[in-house]
Amino acid sequence: MTSIPEPAMPPIRPKKTRNVFENAATAAREPGEDETKAVQPRPAATPKSAPVPAVARPERPSTKRMGGTKDILLSLPEELKTRMQATIAFTYPYTGIKHQQAFIREAIAQLCADLESKHNHGEPWPLPADLQDS
Repeated sequence: MTSIPEPAMPPIRPKKTRNVFENAATAAREPGEDETKAVQPRPAATPKSAPVPAVARPERPSTKRMGGTKDILLSLPEELKTRMQATIAFTYPYTGIKHQQAFIREAIAQLCADLESKHNHGEPWPLPADLQDS
């Protein structure tokens, strides 16, 4: 036999975990090269003026809300709501209306036009006195 020594085996390292929080905690416990370097002092704080946004974002119109609208609260019986949902689902290819809000707006406009044509010669009614100032 020869006198060649057996090679030394490398030390067994623990498996790296994918847990970001665990890796951060391990890194915080072990001092790294950055911690051993001298920390340079920060410059003196200056008085703050108005905050400046980091990145100026272009203003874009919101697509969720129509201009010149007013919110109302509407409660419907479940049977009527289900009927509306089924009607929207089956008539969308013909009407182009696929949202409940658009359906309700269209229904209100049609009923108002129908009642105005039947009872007011097709003219819109003036606002009642109690609604004119609001």
